[in-house]
Parts: sequence; structure tokens; C-alpha cells
Amino acid sequence: MPGRPPTTPREARLDLTTMTDMPNVHEEKSGPHSNGDDKLGLLKAALIIITLGIVLYSIVLHLTAPEQNYRLIAPLLMPPLILATLIQLRRGRTQSALRMLAFGAWAVITTAAAFAGGVRAPALVAYPLLIVMTGWLLGLRSGIVMAVLTLAASGCFTLAEMANALPPAQPAPALLTWLVQTIVIVTSGVLIGFVLHRYDQRFRDVEQLGEELSGRVGDLAAKETELRLLTESIPAFIFRGDLDLRCRYANRRYAEFFGFRQEDIVGKGIADILGEEAANAIRHRLQAALGGDTVRYRATRHSTASGEDHHLDVSVVPERDESGTVVGFYALMLDVTPEVLAEQALRKQHAFQDALVQAQSDAGLGMIIIEKGRVIHANDAFCRMYGYTQKEVEALSSFLELAHPDDRERVLRNHQRRLNGEAFENSYRISIITKAGERRAVDMTVAFMEGAAPRVLVIINDATERVEAEVALQESEKRLREAQRIGHIGSWDLDLTSQRITWSGELYRIYERNREDFGGTWEELLNLVHPDDLPKVRQAWRESAQAQGGCEVQHRILMRDGRTKHLLVNWEVFRDGEGRSVRALGTAQDITEQVLAREEIQHLNEKLEARVRERTAELQTANKELESFAYSISHDLRAPLRGIDGFGQLLLEEYSGRLDTQGQDYLRRMRCAAQRMGALIDDILELSRVTRKSMGRKPVDLGHVAADIIDNKAKSDPQRRVEAIIAPGCTAIGDAQLLRVLLENLLENAWKYTRTTSPARIEFGRENANGEAVFFVRDNGVGFDMRYAGRLFNPFQRLHTSEEFEGTGIGLASAARVVHRHGGRIWAEAEPGKGATFRFTLPS
Repeated sequence: MPGRPPTTPREARLDLTTMTDMPNVHEEKSGPHSNGDDKLGLLKAALIIITLGIVLYSIVLHLTAPEQNYRLIAPLLMPPLILATLIQLRRGRTQSALRMLAFGAWAVITTAAAFAGGVRAPALVAYPLLIVMTGWLLGLRSGIVMAVLTLAASGCFTLAEMANALPPAQPAPALLTWLVQTIVIVTSGVLIGFVLHRYDQRFRDVEQLGEELSGRVGDLAAKETELRLLTESIPAFIFRGDLDLRCRYANRRYAEFFGFRQEDIVGKGIADILGEEAANAIRHRLQAALGGDTVRYRATRHSTASGEDHHLDVSVVPERDESGTVVGFYALMLDVTPEVLAEQALRKQHAFQDALVQAQSDAGLGMIIIEKGRVIHANDAFCRMYGYTQKEVEALSSFLELAHPDDRERVLRNHQRRLNGEAFENSYRISIITKAGERRAVDMTVAFMEGAAPRVLVIINDATERVEAEVALQESEKRLREAQRIGHIGSWDLDLTSQRITWSGELYRIYERNREDFGGTWEELLNLVHPDDLPKVRQAWRESAQAQGGCEVQHRILMRDGRTKHLLVNWEVFRDGEGRSVRALGTAQDITEQVLAREEIQHLNEKLEARVRERTAELQTANKELESFAYSISHDLRAPLRGIDGFGQLLLEEYSGRLDTQGQDYLRRMRCAAQRMGALIDDILELSRVTRKSMGRKPVDLGHVAADIIDNKAKSDPQRRVEAIIAPGCTAIGDAQLLRVLLENLLENAWKYTRTTSPARIEFGRENANGEAVFFVRDNGVGFDMRYAGRLFNPFQRLHTSEEFEGTGIGLASAARVVHRHGGRIWAEAEPGKGATFRFTLPS
């Protein structure tokens, strides 16, 4: 639709209100600098008045009270302030000049009052004037700040006077007080004059603008009336949207169609009007219109007013402003529901017969029409069923040739009765013979067709597969009964309305009842439950009424001879359309043998736990004996070794002159052997402690532990320069002390075997291998031959001689014990001269 819809009175009122409430209306009419000119004029007037006042004040003070020279503080401080204000004005900074003059004058007045009587100083009469001027010139916030400062200063003066903290001041001369008040009054008059002039000018401007707007609103109202009459009269839905796909206008037909009032639909988005799904479906079309294209399509929309779906032809065109820019879109919708329904009804009427015939054929329903004993029409399904073509069927001399010889007499008898108007079989099953000679079962339904010549409509449905399925079902039910018998599982069906229950044959065998002994009621079934389990069964049944899935309960039943059986019962409750429980289907399995077997297993487990406790006690005894043995090794063997070493040292020190070189060498070897034996004892004890120590598992930061070990090694061997690389975040679950022993042995091993390498490097970190965390200690030391890697973690096995590298061969064995106690693995990779890497895992 070309053009723009008229602005509504409500929109006009909003525009008028908005424009008259804007603070810049006067500035727009009087020029952009009118407000600044007012402020500048008031500032210049204030400077002139203050300058004249200072001069008069100084003269009057000199004439009336020359001894009160402390009252010259304000006249002395004001000239610099006036000079600074003029400098700001000269630079065009009117706002800064106003702020400097206002707050500077306040500071001068406050300072002068402090020396001239505090709250009784004549200058304080200027405070209200300062607050009003500041608020008008600098805004409400600055006025509030000035008021707060004034109240604070007055309060401070009052407290100071009460505490006698102010310097003594004589009363001001009357003439001087009058002069100060006169200056304030004159300044106030000037301020009021400026304010009244300012608002008078604004009032005239707003009044003139209101007259102009009133004329425009009248013109717009007339145009709006004409356009509204047009848009509301045409039998179409009109919608105007903006770039955000929100309604800017909709005629009454459109609004009421979607269940809105015309004034309420404005401002709503298309998703609020059409619904999220429909809005998303047409969003690309609206975007195309906003791109400048005209879009036409047909849509179906639900009318809230009529409660029905309507078919609409929709045309969407872009809305452009004076410059040609798209600013929205118009949508015109015509209700074509009657035409569409008429077309649909016509198509349905034309297609009904063909569709019915085709549907029957597609569904496998054969259809023939018999007239005078011959087939005059056969559909495709019938031909496929028999293996004939339509022409071959119509060429048969009698329709009876289509029936199996065993059923021809029955078919003929029913056909004659039908033609004679007698009672006949309307639907029954017969056998047919196909072109290929195959015998098949069909269900036949026959209807009499009145007309000039009597006709019979026959619908046949191939029942061969159903017959075979029925036979298979009977066989399956037989196998199911056998399976239930073998698995001791029976099924039951409970009608919750009548409380009647139906058992399968196996349930009679499980309960050891016959059909005459069991009346088939729910209460009678509960009487068979063991009394101790009856509350549990009733509770489970009550809970199943609210359950959404299957339920299960295990209970005992009593046999007539006093025996007990254990049953596992599963069932599910089914509900009708209103949510009421109407039926329960379930199974019951005899699990007596399983229960007895579990009880036997539990008995065996109790015996096993007792044996475990006995073995645990034996193991604790053995550990205590091992601790005693370790104590003996630690104390009983160390004493002789210390003696051998000590006496050997005395021999070397006191009798070395009596021994030749070979004798001294023997003594040194003896001492080295004793010391090495002591180191072996220490390592054996450490290995024993690693094996016997109780374990506690918690998160351990292995990176932190490794860094601490490397730091200690560096302090104990300050001449070594080793580059240590410790990966962060290497956390594992395990015993903190044992894991420290593990890292000490691996890192000390790397520290030792990098002694001949320069620069030496030791690295600790973590890798991921097949989803498993693998920690490693890598060095660039001497390495070893992988052929001997199997000996690494055995006690006292070394790949290097003692002359090359010191050690006893216990460290790596201890490391392996720690890893194995944590359930992990440890292995090594190396190459002679290229370092070694030890890897281990610590399952969590």
C-alpha cells in the first residue's frame, strides 16, 4: 500500500508532550548559545558587583573600624579569584569560570568568617545567594554540594565557638553590615532578573510552538480520519511493521483476527502475534521485503476470534522514506478460505472414488464386481493375488473358477440366496486357487449392489499369512508353556475392577494347586503368601498403583505339607484413558533353588571370612617377627661392624708406621667392606619397611615432592649443576611416605648416573598412554644395555661396578616394591651413553 498511515491522535499527543518537555526548546528557537549567553551575562554582572562591593567594603571598613583589619581577608582574597575567573572567561571556558567563581567565593566567605566571628560574621548572609546561583548556573548536583558545604561550615563554626576555638572578634560596624547585606540583595535582584527573563522568553517560545503543533495535529487528524475509514472498510487485513518486525499499525480486522484490541496490538512483535513457530517460518520473507523486494505467498493462520484456521493470500511490500531508504513494510492479507475450501472439497469429491479403490488395492484388498455370474471389474490387488491380468479375470466363464473346488458349492449357494433376497453369509473364509495352482486362504465380504442388472460387490483379503500366523501362534503358545515349565516361570493377569486373577498352567504347578482348588481371586492368592511376608507384599502392591514402570517383590509361599517356596514376582499396572488402574500383568518365578544356593554361598563366605581373619592374625604375627628380626639386624650386626671399622681406623692411625703399603691397603679394604656392609644393612631395612608399612591413600602432588627432593640434592652437592624439569599438576592417589620413597630412589638414581654428563638434565612428568596416566623420571646420564633390564628391580643387582658408581642395588628394588603395593607397573628404557627413562603407573 503506498504512502504512510496517518499519525494517530495518541501519537500526536506523545510528540507534543515530548517536544514541550525537552529542555532545549528555547535554545532551538533562540539560538544555540542563548543559555550560555545568559550565564555569561550573569557572571559578568556578578564580577562587576563583587568588584564594586570590595572597593566600597574596604572604604567603609577603613572609615568605621580601622582597628578591625582582620576583616580585610575577603577583600584581599577576592581580587585573585576575580582575576582567575576572567582568565577562564577569556579562554572561552564559561562553565569553568562559573564553577571557579561560585566555589571560590564560598571559600573566601568561609575563610573570612573564621576570623570575623564565625556564625555571627556578616559575610555569612551571602551563603543562600551562593547556593541559589550555583544551582541555577551549574545544575542541581552542584547546588546540593554547595548546600552541604555550607551546612558543614556553619556546623563547624558553631562547634568551634562552643569550644572557644575561634579568634576573638569585635562586632562589625552597622554600616559595614548594611553594606554586605546590600551587596547580597543587589546580586540576588540581578539573579532574579536573569531567571525571570530566561523563563519568560522560554514560555513565549513554547507557546508559539504549541500553536504550530496544534495546527499540524488538526491537519493530521483530518487525514487520519479519511485513511482510517478506508483501512477499516476494505475486507482485508492490513499490517504495518518496522525494521524490528514490530507492529506500528494494524486495522481492526487484523487485530481482532489474532485476538487483540486494535490499541493493544501496536508495539508487539510478530512472534507475540503469530506465535514463535509461524513467525520463524515467515521471517525470511519479511527480511526480503525489508531488503526492498515485494513478497507474495499463501499461509494458514489460526483465528482467535473464530477459533478456526483461515487461508490467507499475503502481499508484503517495503515502506520507504523520502530518501528511498526502507524503514519498514506493509502487509495486505486477503481471506481466501471459502475459495480454498471449495477447491479442496471439489478435489476430494473427484478423488474419493479413485482413492478408495486405490487404497483398497494398496492395502491388499482385492475387489471384484460380479454381474450375471461373471466378473466385470477387478482391481489391481485382486489380480496380483490371483496372478491374473484384469483381462484374464474378465474372460473367465464364471466367477466360481476363482474359488477352490472344495468351497465352490458353498460360494454358489450364498450367491443364489443373495440374488433371491434370502438370508446368506455376508462374511466368511474360503480357499482360492491361483493361476499358478497355489491354494490360499481369503476372507470374503460380499455386498449387494442395486441397479438395472443385479450386481454383487466382493471384497477379499488374503488371510493366508494370518492363518499361518495363527498356527504359529498356537505353536508359540505351546512352546511358551514348555519354556515356563522348564524355567519355573508362570504368568498371571489381574482384573483390578473385579479382583479376578487368571493363572497360566505353570503357576498351578508352582503353587501346587489345581484349577478346582483355586477360586481365582486376589484375596485368595494373598492367603497363599507366607504370613511373615504378607505385609511386604501388600506394601509393594500399594506402591505399584503409583509406579510408572515395572514392579518387583520377592516373597515366600506355603505349601499344603508345610514346605516353603521362594517366588520372584514381577508385574506392571496398566491404566485407562482417564489414568485409572484397570489391569495388572505379571510373572512369578520359583527361585527356591537359587535362594537356597545363595544361603549356602553366604555360609561359605562366612567360613572364608573366618579363615581370612585367622590368616590375617598369622600375617600380623609374622610381621612382628620380621620387625624383631630387622631390629636384631639393625642392632646386633651393626655393633661388630662398627668394631671392625673402628679398630681398622685405630690400626691405620697408630700402627701405620709398622705396616707396609700392602698391609695398609688391606686395612682400608677391610674398612670399606665394613662400611659397605653397613650400607647394605640400611638398604635391607629400608626395603623391609617399604614392604611392611601400612598404607593410607590420599591425593599426593608428586611434582611438589620431586621438586623438594631435587632441591635437597642440590644443597647437599652444591658443586653439581643439574637442569631439573618438573611438570606441574602431577597428582596421584597413594601413600604419601611410600610415594616419597619411590621418587627419592628414582631421582637419586638419576642424580648419580648423570654425574659424568655435562650438562646434566633430570626430568619428571606425566604422559597418557591408552587413557592411562604414566609418570616418568628421565635423565641424560650413562644409561644401560636393555639386555640386562630384567635385573634392574631385583635386590643387589647392579649394572655398573662399585668403582664406577656407588650403591648397593636396593634403591630400584624398593621403588618397584612401592609401585607394586599400589597396584601399578614399573619399567625402564635406556641406551648406553644416552640416558635412561623409568616409567611407572599408580592406579587410583
